[in-house]
Amino acid sequence: MKKNYFSLIEIVISIFLISIILIFLFKHFSNLIKLENNLKIIKENNFQKSFLHSRLSYVFNQINIEKPIFFSQFDKNNKFISLNFEFDNGSDPSPNFSFFLNGKIYVNNKNELILDILSFDKKELRKNVLFKNIKNFKVYFYSLEDNNLKSFLIKNYKNRIFCYSFWPKDKNDVPSMLEIFINDQKFVFFVPKKSITLEY
Repeated sequence: MKKNYFSLIEIVISIFLISIILIFLFKHFSNLIKLENNLKIIKENNFQKSFLHSRLSYVFNQINIEKPIFFSQFDKNNKFISLNFEFDNGSDPSPNFSFFLNGKIYVNNKNELILDILSFDKKELRKNVLFKNIKNFKVYFYSLEDNNLKSFLIKNYKNRIFCYSFWPKDKNDVPSMLEIFINDQKFVFFVPKKSITLEY
């Protein structure tokens, strides 16, 4: 029986074709991995956004408006603004974290947006990570005109609603609305007021 031998050119062509197939497969699987990673990032980002919005909507809706403690500040060695407030945390499994408590929202040194909740006895602190990879964090405060806030005025709408970049401690009141910018995303939150006057 006659043996069939492959010529050198046939071997080279075979190796070349196999290489092309392997390159194609490698590229295809690389694209699949990239797509999977991108989808994972999108899912994580959407989850972060949903969690942040639901958590802060609850917090700002429970701000103590009878004796308001609500102010912004710039902490030492932190380029981002922080928010300090008192809110009703509701009924918690731990009585020490139930009802009216002090809270603080700020960006830590790991570029995470944090919600701190101080216990009733001021001895324990709960930290909630609301958002990661913070590159930019701004808060705008919307309220009626206030001459004491003129230095913080950014813009106004038909001389009825005024937007401020800062909310001082001695204000002893809460804004009607907060506009929070995180990286390139905007979140809007409303704060209850004792009485609201609508002008038509």
